[in-house]
Amino acid sequence: MKHILSIVVILLLAQACDAQKIRFTDTSNVWYYTFTRAHSNGQFLGEYQGDSLFNGVTYLVMRTPPFALGIRLVREDSINKKIYVIDDTSEKLLYDFTLEVGDTFSYISPTGVINYHIVNKVDSVQIDSIWYKVRHFKNISGGFPYTVIDNIGCTGGITFPFWTYTTTVYFQRLNCFFNNRSKPIMSNAISTPYGLPFTNTDSCYVSVGDVVGEKDDKVSISPHPVTSVSTMSLPYLMKEATYTLYNAMGQKVEQRTIRNLDKLQLQQHNTGVYYYIVSDEVKGKAYRGKIIFE
Repeated sequence: MKHILSIVVILLLAQACDAQKIRFTDTSNVWYYTFTRAHSNGQFLGEYQGDSLFNGVTYLVMRTPPFALGIRLVREDSINKKIYVIDDTSEKLLYDFTLEVGDTFSYISPTGVINYHIVNKVDSVQIDSIWYKVRHFKNISGGFPYTVIDNIGCTGGITFPFWTYTTTVYFQRLNCFFNNRSKPIMSNAISTPYGLPFTNTDSCYVSVGDVVGEKDDKVSISPHPVTSVSTMSLPYLMKEATYTLYNAMGQKVEQRTIRNLDKLQLQQHNTGVYYYIVSDEVKGKAYRGKIIFE
């Protein structure tokens, strides 16, 4: 009888720990990245921006750094411990938190390249005194190795498994992670694809959306909703930047290079809600927001 009670207690404790764990789809999560692109450096963040229905299923809308996957729809299968995303019009597996050493699988990147992966090591890390598994992956196709923390994601970026870059021109790494407006404390450092450890102790970039700043530090659109004469006023003269526009499904519908401009004439698009990212590649700043087209 005592033996049965002990088993019951252990199971209850395990369930309690699982209930306290951070979930990948916790809407308070914010991922901060350091990125290098050519000779410029900067930081971007990934965060949830509400939810959306797709084929009758509710997904969270995730906004990730530019040069990655843009806006994506995300859902969690908590029973099978898997994370799915909508890539263009189809659902794909992003993370499987049940994989063990030797398990192999493949990803088809947005560019159509098939990347084959294998789990070559599994260990653990304590985050806020709760244990999480850490899986170390090797890209058999020749890309960078990478690491995934259960319920938090890849240290090379949320969507890194789809974009395992093999050049030195561009890379990104997880700089710090917030849950419920605070940084979870980690017991030890975790490797990233580029040899720089993730400790969750680095300083974090604060996005323009988090800052109550001066008027000239914001992007403004006038008139808005957008008409044929609308312009976007930038916070300052940008020497080299990129303007990217996504529709509500996360599909890129427009991208333009900005050179020595402080205003941008907006092009017309189909009626609806869109999201923009203006990325200053010189100063490493990103400005993002919502645009409504009539």
